[in-house]
Amino acid sequence: MKLLIVDNEERARKTIHQLVKWEEYGIEQVLEADNGLTAKDIITREHPELILMDMMMPQMNGVELMKWVHEHEPSIKFVVISGHDDFDFVRSTMRYGGIDYLLKPVEAKVLAAALSKAVTASLRDQQERQIRERQQPQGSRFMPMYADKLLSGLIDDGAHHDSTMRMLKDECGLPETFDTASVAILQIDPTDYKLLQRFGNDAELLYFALLNICNEFLQPRQLGTAFRHPGATDEITLMVWDTKMSLTVLMNEINEGLYTTLQRRMHFGISPRGEFPADVPQLYRQAVEALRSRNLLESDSYIHHAKPDADVVSGEHGEAPRFETYESDWEHAVTSGQPELIAMAVEAWIAKLKKCTSITLAQLEAWDDAIVRLQTRMLESVAGAQAAELYAQLQQEQRAHAATQPASSGFSLTALQDRWQRILIRLSQKLLSYKRQQR
Repeated sequence: MKLLIVDNEERARKTIHQLVKWEEYGIEQVLEADNGLTAKDIITREHPELILMDMMMPQMNGVELMKWVHEHEPSIKFVVISGHDDFDFVRSTMRYGGIDYLLKPVEAKVLAAALSKAVTASLRDQQERQIRERQQPQGSRFMPMYADKLLSGLIDDGAHHDSTMRMLKDECGLPETFDTASVAILQIDPTDYKLLQRFGNDAELLYFALLNICNEFLQPRQLGTAFRHPGATDEITLMVWDTKMSLTVLMNEINEGLYTTLQRRMHFGISPRGEFPADVPQLYRQAVEALRSRNLLESDSYIHHAKPDADVVSGEHGEAPRFETYESDWEHAVTSGQPELIAMAVEAWIAKLKKCTSITLAQLEAWDDAIVRLQTRMLESVAGAQAAELYAQLQQEQRAHAATQPASSGFSLTALQDRWQRILIRLSQKLLSYKRQQR
């Protein structure tokens, strides 16, 4: 995304540079102009998506520039930063589609809020344009939504492959000449709140952007297609039917595209190659398992392959300790009602984990399930029939706390220790509170 700063004062342009971390908004190039005429030339040549502009400038003022942009480049989103609190200027800004009118000297947080609105508006417009384009099938391009449902059907329903394949080829442009494929899954971190904020906290818009980036690498070269599986959250599914290109190379290319656009690299689980469409359900499960069994301690590894004979695996992996060994200590600490004892009990478990060379997502899921069972058992032992209500309250409190946490930048034992400790402290407080009420 490109942004143009238009202001006749060099100091003002430098101030804007100092106030904004462009990469957080997906802005890759910042251009400058010291008057409206120069801005016109830059806009015609570079086609920026965003403009931050002053009002009072020589040769061509802000109102004249806004009018020209409105007539010739209506998709551009602009924010006015002016030293003049003039109602006519504000009215012109609104008339020509401006996002906001800010007064100098502008504060960083005020500028950030306006810029975030402009970026979100630009992305929404881009989404709508691309949806309109994709709704008109051209050659091998897929129709969205309909193709997503058909491709997802290959994962969920192995009994109707023939009819689904016929519709994919006849109506969605699926290539005729391939009989093998691989499945890859892009894992989306639901706790990356900073990334979500860049899309106006609109998860659908984020998913659309991820789909679009993936398909820019897949569809033009007829390597495959990316789609959303309605039955799965926090992931994008990629079907790759090209047999010549290395899947590792291809996923790394896509990841670099994600980093260039979003400043994020993401994890991919990759299945082996199998018969298409007969093996698609198994290939999907293998890609899921590749992600579940990845080593979370290897933070720089993003491409994860499943073994050819792998299927869904559950339970413990590797050398990590079993939760049951420490469960009684945790229960005793919770019953004591003392946060210090709870912290010590969790610390003992974390100290053991620090000696591990591998920790997987499957293990985390198993441990979280064990903690849920611990919560349920302790609540039932104290509250009986009211345990379900107390557990629901605990879950609501935990979700509220999670929503206030900073974005995660990867797996961290420190963050895991903090999360488990807070869960147990809240459980202890809930139990003690219930006991006091029953007296």
